[in-house]
Amino acid sequence: MKIQVIRTGKLSQTSLVPLVNEYRKRLTSFVKVDDLEIKADAKRDKRNASKSRDPIYLPEPGEFLVLLDERGRALDSATFAGHITQWMDDPSIKTVTFLIGPPYGFDDATRAAAKFTWSLSSLTMPSDLAWLMCWEQIYRAFTIIKGMPYHHD
Repeated sequence: MKIQVIRTGKLSQTSLVPLVNEYRKRLTSFVKVDDLEIKADAKRDKRNASKSRDPIYLPEPGEFLVLLDERGRALDSATFAGHITQWMDDPSIKTVTFLIGPPYGFDDATRAAAKFTWSLSSLTMPSDLAWLMCWEQIYRAFTIIKGMPYHHD
């Protein structure tokens, strides 16, 4: 299985890159990883973000799409690790993609394509911070799955 994290738009906090790179490096001992950036559509704003005709991202066959959104399902780290385990055990899933959306949210077509919507927090946060937290929580999930001492209950 492969894990990929996709950011929408340019990274503004470049100081986060070394931290993300460290989590990505650690994860490679458990799973294949990929980190992508897709261009944000400058025409999307708070008035038309959800009704845009062009989806931000549509998954390929065998891809399980997880949207990161503050209105998604809040999970503790152990429960999130359980979800990762279920997705890894499903032979139809080849890639789990975590999609961090643009400032005004996801369009209806991208929401409909998602299999799961995950909330890192009920707080609204900058996408750069969500990107870092997503990588850290994925790494944490794998250490829980493997019984490593990184996570403390």
